[in-house]
Amino acid sequence: YSSRSRPHDPMLPFPGWSGRGVRPFFIQDLLMKKILQWMASPRLACALMAYAVLLIFLGTLEARSIGVSAVQARYFESWGCLSFGMIPLIGGAGVGALAVLNISASVFRRARFTLRGVGVSLTHAFLVVLILAGALQYFLRTEGILVLDAGEVSHEILAGGGNGRKNIPLGFSVKLKKFDARTWTGSDIPSSFSSEVCFMRGGESTETVIRMNAPVSFGGWIFYQNSYANGGRTSVITAVRNPVRFFPWISVPGVFAGMLLIFLSTLRARKKHAVDRKSVV
Repeated sequence: YSSRSRPHDPMLPFPGWSGRGVRPFFIQDLLMKKILQWMASPRLACALMAYAVLLIFLGTLEARSIGVSAVQARYFESWGCLSFGMIPLIGGAGVGALAVLNISASVFRRARFTLRGVGVSLTHAFLVVLILAGALQYFLRTEGILVLDAGEVSHEILAGGGNGRKNIPLGFSVKLKKFDARTWTGSDIPSSFSSEVCFMRGGESTETVIRMNAPVSFGGWIFYQNSYANGGRTSVITAVRNPVRFFPWISVPGVFAGMLLIFLSTLRARKKHAVDRKSVV
C-alpha cells in the first residue's frame, strides 16, 4: 500500500521505508502499477493477436510435411515449440495464458460502476471464459471412433493413436441397423452417407439416424458421421464427450451483452452532448 497512508516511524531512514530491508513502499507501488499497466496494455493485446496470426501461418506451412494432427499438437497445444525444427516460438497454450492475463488485468484496471464500465467488464470477463473453455476442453474432452458393420453392437469407443490407443466405455450400447452411402450421378464421389443406429441402455432403446453434418446426442456423447469403409458396408462414427461445450454458448451472448452496453453508453453520451450544444446556442 502507499507510504502516504502509513505514519512515519522516526527510527526509519526516511518516510516510506519498510524497515525490513526491502524497497520503499512507494517504489513497490510504482513497480506494481507498471506491471499492471503492461499486462492491461492494448498494445500487448494487439501484439498477441498479430503473433497468433503468425503462429497459424507457420503451422499451416508445416502441416504439408508433418500433418494436421502433429501441427495442432506442436503449435497450438504446447507452451513452446520449434518451428521447422529451428525457430523457437511460444505455443498456443502460452499465447492463451498471456491473453487471459491481459484481459483480466484490463478488467481490474478499467472497472467502473458506469454503464460503459459494466459493458467493458462484461465483454472482457466473458472473453476470459471463452479462452478458458478452450483450455478446459483440451483436458476434459474425450474423442474416439466406432467402426461398425450392419447388425454389430458396441459399448465402447477406440480413442487415441499409436501405442496410446485405448478402449473407453460409453455407458450404453450402440447397434448399427443400416448404413446408407450415396454418390453423385456418374461418379464414385460420395454425396451423402448416414447410419441408422439404435442406442440401448437399461432395457430401453432409442432409434435415430446420424447423417453428414447432422450429429446426434445421447448419454452425454455427441455422435458424428465420419466416413465409411469396405465399399459402404462399414460405418465409421466419431463419438465426442465435452463437459464444457456449453461454455461458449454462455460466453458469446455475454460478450454481445457487454458490447451492447458499450454501444448504449456511447449513444447516450452523444445525445447528451447534442443537448448541451443546443442549450449553449
